[in-house]
Amino acid sequence: DRTSLGDVDGDGFADLAIGVAREDLAGGANAGAVNVLLGSAAGLTAAPVPLALAVSPAARSVSVVQGAAAPSDQATVTITGTNNATTPWSATKRKSWTTLTSSSGTGSGTLAWSRNATGLAVGTYVDTLTVTATGVAAPRVVYDTLRITAAPVPLALA
Repeated sequence: DRTSLGDVDGDGFADLAIGVAREDLAGGANAGAVNVLLGSAAGLTAAPVPLALAVSPAARSVSVVQGAAAPSDQATVTITGTNNATTPWSATKRKSWTTLTSSSGTGSGTLAWSRNATGLAVGTYVDTLTVTATGVAAPRVVYDTLRITAAPVPLALA
């Protein structure tokens, strides 16, 4: 970890920057971070940390035999930054065979969905689940793949 003192924002007051090695961030483990405390007549105050949104995993896949029930699934929504605990998020889906069972929250949470394979022909189906959060410019997506396989043909012994 490293520290540095100087007038970073040009307001005439000393600011403090603190490097944090191996800090885990939404972008990855051990990414590192820099925390800046802004100086003022009242002393040092923390600079706001921009909000970041991550959804994990970014893809899910399941195979079911035609006519069988498809399992439900979920992904973890993580929001970091200043006021992350009060930041709302919501999710949307594109395909009719997907039902979002937990599609919004405040702060970090869980996106959950179910799949309805009834009436789907043998093949591969992909839905895009999109998660957005207030104050975060770029949405995150989860690609959900549902593979419908043919029912096995029973063997007839003569």
